[in-house]
Amino acid sequence: MISLPADVVAATAGAGHCSRSSAPGAGVGPKGASLKVFDPFARAVFVLLLALSGFWGIWVSAQESPGEARISDLEIRLANQQLFASFRLDGAFDESFERRIESGLPTDLVFELSLEKDRRTWFDQSVASGRLKVIAMYNAVTGEYLINFWRDGDLTHSRVVRDADELRRAMTEFSDLPAFEVEGRDPEERLRLRVRAELGTRTLLAFIPRTLHTSWAESRRFRLGDADG
Repeated sequence: MISLPADVVAATAGAGHCSRSSAPGAGVGPKGASLKVFDPFARAVFVLLLALSGFWGIWVSAQESPGEARISDLEIRLANQQLFASFRLDGAFDESFERRIESGLPTDLVFELSLEKDRRTWFDQSVASGRLKVIAMYNAVTGEYLINFWRDGDLTHSRVVRDADELRRAMTEFSDLPAFEVEGRDPEERLRLRVRAELGTRTLLAFIPRTLHTSWAESRRFRLGDADG
């Protein structure tokens, strides 16, 4: 029988131990193996979620109206089976908006109206919607502003004004505006009116156009059968 020197025996035993411990899966529990497999995937998901959250923040901020534009003093009135609305748009007539009008380019403001059924146990349901577009054009020769009012694609009436303050009031202040006909609806139905303004577009990430809006203004809840409307 051939005997090997002690140092050779020790080196051989160490090499065997290393080869066994380096075998795939050897010496590593199921939890450790799982981490080695899924760590790159988890990192990729984390980076993706982080990117999406940042993109969502940019997306939301791009839809916010510039400055402090908002719908205020929203009031409603019922008469002759029709709902009338009074409201005002504040903060929309900034310098850039006025410059665009003075350039002679058609310049518009769009108001979105939504009549909604108030439901206590679920989201409110929209039962009617409409759009009011107000377009102003400046005539540098006469110094007059022509204002056209369009409701759901139909021209309803026009006005001619000469003063810039009168122009602002005509485009942003509304009193007893016919909003919706409510004939035939349940008189005990709880409803509310919502209004917001569309203020043009902004480019997101240099190539995606986004429409700017004010936040929604909401009227008080009402029933068609209420004596005071």
